[in-house]
Amino acid sequence: MKTQLSSIEIHYLATELQFLVDAKIDRIYHPEEKELLLQLHLPNQGRKIMRIAVPNFLYLTDTKPEMDSEPTEFCSLLRRRIENARVRAIVQKNFERIIEILLETKEHKYNLIIELFARGNIILCDEKYTIIAVLEQHVMKDRSLKIKETYKLPVREFNLFELTKDQLSKLIQNSVQNAVVKSLAMDLGTGGIFAEELCLLAKINKQKKPIDVTEEDLDALFSAIKKIRAKKLQPLLVLKDNKLDDVIPFELSYYEEKETGNSETDKDDKNYNTKEHQNYTFEKTLTLNLALERYFSLGIRKKPAAIIKSEKEMQKIQTIITEQESLAKDMDKREQEIRQKAEIIYNNYQLIDNLLKELKEIAQKHPWKEIKAKLQGHKLIKSVDGKDKFIVVELDM
Repeated sequence: MKTQLSSIEIHYLATELQFLVDAKIDRIYHPEEKELLLQLHLPNQGRKIMRIAVPNFLYLTDTKPEMDSEPTEFCSLLRRRIENARVRAIVQKNFERIIEILLETKEHKYNLIIELFARGNIILCDEKYTIIAVLEQHVMKDRSLKIKETYKLPVREFNLFELTKDQLSKLIQNSVQNAVVKSLAMDLGTGGIFAEELCLLAKINKQKKPIDVTEEDLDALFSAIKKIRAKKLQPLLVLKDNKLDDVIPFELSYYEEKETGNSETDKDDKNYNTKEHQNYTFEKTLTLNLALERYFSLGIRKKPAAIIKSEKEMQKIQTIITEQESLAKDMDKREQEIRQKAEIIYNNYQLIDNLLKELKEIAQKHPWKEIKAKLQGHKLIKSVDGKDKFIVVELDM
């Protein structure tokens, strides 16, 4: 059963969503802990609802589920910032399982980033990618998802749709995986089914170790990659024994092999001769969105109101804790700055005291305008305010 979208599927989904450019965000809802609904209005087309459930899926629907009327803190912040914003672009980032929606209001530009991998997340950034709001704050080894931090993409070296033959060779040669199918799935980021599809098209044993891949194998794999890249979107619902089992963007040899039971790329599997044939049927849909809606909408289950309320209260508490932690951090920084200034003043006390005494004597005999003119170019005194009668002194640490 499919629970998440692969990078390849997200590539085709982002392409299909291009008709949403110039749509306006009418309303934002946060019905579940990790789910967001964007109600969009398209000129001459009416309303569409983008249903986002991280890390699982994203699709368009015409149906708005019932939900608690009270918005969460995260939802309220998004409403303040991006309600009435126009969609300016929808892109997949670096062949990652990430969709970025570029938004524009009359005053500002924003980037709404939807991460559909690992634990999943939804992040709102300004146009310089400073994080304004994040569904769940995390600090990881190579990046931090926290308010006021700069958003960084996960590091991925290779992109299936831009991959060259030399890059494929480098990827396979440097792989630490124990099978070529795993190298394609994890290092290239295709996901399991599409990695197996590439092995099938290339007629390579999927369990072959990357170190044993020949130049002939590389040629076959690169040819298979080009075939995948040339595929046109023809979405299909996959039914196993008449029950929905998968959504695919186009026909796959993978399911044909599963129907016959044994694959030439599977010969190292200890159960090769005992695999059961699978009864698969396929149903065409007009769009990938329609296929995803039909597939994932079966999983919609309304939580009890008490649980929803409890989750939202917990989220409010977590938001308060996060804000307090940020405030405490700012106060610590401010305290450190004040301590540093106090230490400088203490270390230069005699110098400052003598300077003040000297200035006081001069002020009794001369006007401040004259004092200001005479002190220009002074080694320590950087500026003089005659109106409020104070000076700015620059001291070494």
